Amino acid sequence: MESTSSEVPFRLEDIFMKAGKIIFNVIYWGLFSVLCFVMAGGKLIGCESFTVLSGSMKPGIPVGSIVTADTRYDYDSLKEGDIIIFRKGDTKVTHRIRSITEAGIETKGDANNASDGITTTKENYCGKILFHIPVLGFVISGKGKFYLIGGMVVLYIAHLLMCE
Repeated sequence: MESTSSEVPFRLEDIFMKAGKIIFNVIYWGLFSVLCFVMAGGKLIGCESFTVLSGSMKPGIPVGSIVTADTRYDYDSLKEGDIIIFRKGDTKVTHRIRSITEAGIETKGDANNASDGITTTKENYCGKILFHIPVLGFVISGKGKFYLIGGMVVLYIAHLLMCE
């Protein structure tokens, strides 16, 4: 018997739908993994995240960014140009190393006109910045955590409904 059907074994629409699902899952789970690392998991490997509250490091690190620091990074391995976190009273400050002397480390915010002076020693050094993500600090601090997690749940449920 001869088949008169001219059916194509696949439809272009199906290929795009499958590709879209794969791309969505890669992006969704990638973002989810980064958020989990930033919010909690980093502490397991010696990293800690902080929200940048001032504009002293603009434009490189804008207000509201989240910075992640390696809290185990050796103080004696730091070099000029590194961005570090140090304690200044009850506050943690993120600034760039301007110079290193026997007395300590001189830092300066990129947007500041003047140096902080020698502000950092082994006693108040907290870590070296590994990376920053703009705006995420505002999103995951305070009420933003609820909206972020809720938004991710709603997005994933919508994705599941779309895939059926």
